[in-house]
Amino acid sequence: MNKNLISSLTILEAIEKILIYSSEYQSYSDFLWANDQKDFNATANLLIAIGEEVKNIDHNLKEKYSEVSWTNIVGMRNIFSHNYRGIDAELVWNIIHSDLIQLKDVFIRIVKELDIETALLENILNSEFYRHIRYLID
Repeated sequence: MNKNLISSLTILEAIEKILIYSSEYQSYSDFLWANDQKDFNATANLLIAIGEEVKNIDHNLKEKYSEVSWTNIVGMRNIFSHNYRGIDAELVWNIIHSDLIQLKDVFIRIVKELDIETALLENILNSEFYRHIRYLID
């Protein structure tokens, strides 16, 4: 199976979950402290997952979509995953509100560019794991 496809779908699913988890909050402080930090911590872990999956995207795709700061995404992952005293909530909030929509748009274009058979894509997206990105086959 195409590693670019699986990584792209995983990134898109993570973005959708982050947007869901953060949607009801008006500030980074509200987001940080709500639900005993459950939404914030889930989001931080999903941002780490995005940074990890970005490492799997082929270099030629990264060059084609040079508007994305690929090294910053991986750097963010490294900072978040090794910061044992806490992650900057304001930085997370800013990433959600200034970077994720652009990244989502890029990965939607990447998935379309990969020219995956519709039946295969439908089969993958019928998994509960990818339920938030079924719009890719609608």
